[in-house]
Amino acid sequence: MAGITSNYTKHTQSKGLRKLLIERFDKKLLSLFAPFAGNVKTLIDVGCGEGFTLKKLHARHPHVQFAGCDINADALELAKAQNPDAHFFVANAYAVQAGETFDAVICSEVLEHLEQPGKALSEIKRLVDVAGGGCVILSVPDEPFFRLCNFASGKYLKTFGNHPEHIQNFSRRAFYDLCSRYFTPIACTTSFPWSIFVGKKE
Repeated sequence: MAGITSNYTKHTQSKGLRKLLIERFDKKLLSLFAPFAGNVKTLIDVGCGEGFTLKKLHARHPHVQFAGCDINADALELAKAQNPDAHFFVANAYAVQAGETFDAVICSEVLEHLEQPGKALSEIKRLVDVAGGGCVILSVPDEPFFRLCNFASGKYLKTFGNHPEHIQNFSRRAFYDLCSRYFTPIACTTSFPWSIFVGKKE
């Protein structure tokens, strides 16, 4: 299939421990969003890929109006097929959609791909509507553990386990410190091998 991404492969072909870790991460993300869900009417997933996260969120919270954006148009076609009630559009994380805001923003496993993650966080902050709760949930691979897991499983050996698309390698502390410059922390946690930050725009 044209346009297949590593994210699509991860969600559809993973087995064994890798599949277990992904499922565990998804459950953690859903549990972190749950306390805010009652006040959230609109949510955007920045870098939504093929819409796997939005599909799980919609199943739990059908009252929320979901949107997603990504730079990959092929991925968005798959996202639309999985989430026919959601709104999807092509955009990058530095300039999402002028004038529009959302009660909540999720950006999962995107910042590590960006040359300027701080610029993306500024844009995410702009997107958040304080009146609607102002909740953000952000995640990245927890380094060096993510790389070590890859290396141990025989992946990306030439780059010592680093995914070829990962420009940034965030330690847990570095990720929390970066996110805290833009949002007031609510929860800083992990779902091995990922770091997760939950915050609010004040």
